[in-house]
Amino acid sequence: MKPYTFLCLLFIVFPAVAYDESDLKQLKATNKCVECDLTKANLVGMHLAKANLAEAKLNEASLSKANLSDADLWHADLTWAVLRRTNLSNANLSGASLYGARMWAINLQSANLVGANLIGADLYMADLFDANLSNANMTGAILRDAYLQSANLTGANLSKATFMGAILKGANLAKADLTDADLTGALLRETIFCETTMPDGTINNVGC
Repeated sequence: MKPYTFLCLLFIVFPAVAYDESDLKQLKATNKCVECDLTKANLVGMHLAKANLAEAKLNEASLSKANLSDADLWHADLTWAVLRRTNLSNANLSGASLYGARMWAINLQSANLVGANLIGADLYMADLFDANLSNANMTGAILRDAYLQSANLTGANLSKATFMGAILKGANLAKADLTDADLTGALLRETIFCETTMPDGTINNVGC
C-alpha cells in the first residue's frame, strides 16, 4: 500500500453506533427496556404497544410509524427524535423530553404529557385530542393544523408557539401562557380561558 493511500484511510470516518446493542435486543425480546440507551436507534415501524421505556434514552432515535400506544415513556429522553405518524395514543410521556422532536401527524390521543418538555417541537397536524399537556413547556412549538379538541393545557407554557389553523375547541387553557403565540385561524370555540395570558400580554378570565 502506498504511503499516501494509508494516510487517506486514516481520515475515513466510520459512523459509530450510538445505542447499546444489548438494550435494543432486550427491547425486541421483552418489550421492556427501562433506563436503556437507544440513542439514534432505528425503530421505524416497530410494534411497541405497551412497551416499558421509562427513563430510556431515545434522543435522535427514528420512531416514525412505530406503534407505541399505551407505552410507558415516563421521563424518557426523546430530544430531536423523529416521530412522524407514530402512534402514541394513551402513552405515558409525563416528564419526558421531546425538545426539538419532529412529530408530524403523530397520534397523541389521550396521551399523558404532564410537565413534558416540548420546546421547539414540530407537531404539524398532530392529533392531541383529549391529551393532558398540563404544565408542559411548549415554548416555540409548531402546532399548525394540529387537533387539540378537549386537550388539557392548564398551566402550559405556550409562548411563541404557532397554532395557525389548529383546532382548540373545548381545550382548557386556564393559567396557560400564550405570550407572542400565533393563533391565526385557530378554532377557539368553547375553549376555556381563566387567568390565561394572551398573545398581547393581557389576561383572559372569560371562562373563570
